[in-house]
Amino acid sequence: PSSGGGARSARSKAGSSKAAAASLQQQQPLRILVAAHTNVAVDRVLQSLQARGFSDFLRVGSLQRMARVLLPHALHAADDSKDAVVQIKEMLKSASKGEEEAMLRGELQALQQGTEKQRRKALRTAPVVASTCCTLLREGLWDNAGTFPIVILDEASQMTEPLSLVPLLKAKASFLIAAGDPQQLPPVIASPSTLTPPPPSNSLMQPAHFRSLSGGASGTANDDSIRGSLIRPLFVRLCLLGYQKH
Repeated sequence: PSSGGGARSARSKAGSSKAAAASLQQQQPLRILVAAHTNVAVDRVLQSLQARGFSDFLRVGSLQRMARVLLPHALHAADDSKDAVVQIKEMLKSASKGEEEAMLRGELQALQQGTEKQRRKALRTAPVVASTCCTLLREGLWDNAGTFPIVILDEASQMTEPLSLVPLLKAKASFLIAAGDPQQLPPVIASPSTLTPPPPSNSLMQPAHFRSLSGGASGTANDDSIRGSLIRPLFVRLCLLGYQKH
């Protein structure tokens, strides 16, 4: 699945048979970790679930950086509820009168009544948990989160390969769904500039090369220097390993 229209995905999973998936579900609860590079991408997935009537999820991250409608399902990324309360109070200062202000005041009241502790416990049991890759790096927060057999990476073509590995390692996942658009520009790292020299026009970092990996125009898929680059998207490695885009 992908929250963007016309997106293509590369899928990687430990077993290909339905029997393997059924066995996995019997061994552990079917939980899904949704991750993306940006807050907007994470929120878009959850808002799509809300629109379809599903709300049994937990959104982990900075309250100020997530969509307001997700606050009733939010676990602040800080280690205590005080930071969450401070953020809500700051958000109230600039909130518009009416629905937004009422939502923030309701969330403030819930936090003051201790709902943060309940949500922290839910981090281990919620069927769907969503976060940015950077929030997944927060020390201590994920120690008791349990495992997630399935990881969904949204906008995967905008992640460098090491960043893509963060949710997979945190989740101890068996299945991966990587969703994104391989025709987009590759990830950009602005600083230091020497870390990301402009890729050659025929390199694996160029959108056109995704086409050559799936049988289109010829490229340089065997270029060892590009093959070993860690600033490429995960899509490139998956294609090189023989996985087909869908």
